[in-house]
Amino acid sequence: MPPTTHRKNPRLAVHLVLLTALLFLANAASGQEPTKSPQEPTRKKTQTQKIVEQGIAIEFTADPLAQNASAIRAAEDVNVKFTVTDTTTGTPVKGLGLSAWINTRSKDKATEPAQCREKIQSYLTGSLRTRPDVDLNSYYVLSLNKSPDISVIDPLLGFGGSKLLTLVMLKSPGEDWLMTRDGERLFVTLPLINQVAVISTRSWKVTNYIDTGVKPRRIALQSDQQYIWVANDGDEKNGAVTVIETASLKVAAKIPTGAGSHDLVIGNDNKFAFVSNNESGTVSIIDVRTLTKAQDIKVGAGPVSMALSELSKALYVASEDDGSVTVIETQNRQVVATIRTKPGARSIRFAPGGRYGFVLNTKQSTVSIFDAASNRLLHEVNTGKSPDQIMFSDTFAFVRSLETENVEMLRLGTIGKEVDITEFPGGQGAPTSAPVASVAQQVLQGPFG
Repeated sequence: MPPTTHRKNPRLAVHLVLLTALLFLANAASGQEPTKSPQEPTRKKTQTQKIVEQGIAIEFTADPLAQNASAIRAAEDVNVKFTVTDTTTGTPVKGLGLSAWINTRSKDKATEPAQCREKIQSYLTGSLRTRPDVDLNSYYVLSLNKSPDISVIDPLLGFGGSKLLTLVMLKSPGEDWLMTRDGERLFVTLPLINQVAVISTRSWKVTNYIDTGVKPRRIALQSDQQYIWVANDGDEKNGAVTVIETASLKVAAKIPTGAGSHDLVIGNDNKFAFVSNNESGTVSIIDVRTLTKAQDIKVGAGPVSMALSELSKALYVASEDDGSVTVIETQNRQVVATIRTKPGARSIRFAPGGRYGFVLNTKQSTVSIFDAASNRLLHEVNTGKSPDQIMFSDTFAFVRSLETENVEMLRLGTIGKEVDITEFPGGQGAPTSAPVASVAQQVLQGPFG
């Protein structure tokens, strides 16, 4: 079941400014290019406009994406960007939940404020009768199904009582997935056929299948997007990872690691990749520059999940069999601490900022919370039965449990002293009622959350 999305409405004045700025783009996209002398070389020009309203400055840019395009042209892609700052301090304005649309001017006349407000209200209601020429707020929700396909859902518009836009057909059911930063390509691991599917989000069609090692499950992308990393769980004696070049989609390397299932984490500086080996009780550290294994580090029994803390610059490895959390400093690649929790750990994640870590214990039905600044355990909280996944907003941690439909919210602002916890229904049934469990993240924040 896709996550519930709550859409916030920003101040009407901000909407008005955005719509005014976008009218500029609509006129520029009418197919006319600015005149230039024959001697002037063809170069990509940025269409820029800055508007100040009620203490808020909005800088709006529109860049043509077509190769050798000198200006925005009809029927070609455009990169639209907003920079919203406070006019007094010059700092970015956060928490506005901006919405924006493109609408053409009528008869080249400036739109009156009252007309802007009327259009904005009609756009916010989602009426099919009055729609903008381009809606920059549209998005899709994707569901990785137990069947060999992916459902693409349009949560804002639907036809005939259904919001299903299309189905992406696969050779076999997917297990884990990721999307490139530009949103152009989706990669899905297919463990039953030892391949990774590459999907174009423009056509919602599979464009390629890449052969990997045996039973690919986890998949991760470097922050610089140079390589995609795929963990192969099929060979229990000689585990490995497959490295794929993102640009060419060619396999760059297959690197032996250790036995058992794996979790993957790529360092923020893209110098090292970390691969946990469940049966070996180790973490393999791989040099990204040479694509070779640098070393193995011994951790607790049955490592199942890893997470990086941007605050402590360390990797935290949760082990299921003994409940330990091994802390590995990423620069010198040495164990610097061990945090003790109870056996049964399933997942470890950090709240925004990297200070507070959360260890979900499926066996004990608890969440252990520790401070990365001191590597000290702060709280052990009872949750719904068998918690297995957690996600974060700026203010809350959301915990999903396998044997209840309720999702628990932990307020982040009080975590340092006490745990404020509430719950809400997150579906019609417990996740264990689903016939197939996937390693992919099941709880996600919507784009307007």
